[in-house]
Amino acid sequence: MTTATDVITVKLFAGLEARTRERRGTYALAPADAATVGDVATLLGLEPGATGIVLVNGLHARPDQAVAAGDEVSLFPPLGGG
Repeated sequence: MTTATDVITVKLFAGLEARTRERRGTYALAPADAATVGDVATLLGLEPGATGIVLVNGLHARPDQAVAAGDEVSLFPPLGGG
């Protein structure tokens, strides 16, 4: 049985889920498959530059930040406004 502490939970927002292979808003990834935030985006099939705001456990993160079991990664597309 897999629990939230065994996987990396990924949540996609603001239409970004439509740009993934499976078109889902939430994913549970094995830590062995994704060592960094950049790996997470690649594994989901997101093109480079598709993510703008990235949070790991609620804190801003860079693509090279390591992720581990129990982490929650939130991905948003680039946002604009005025």
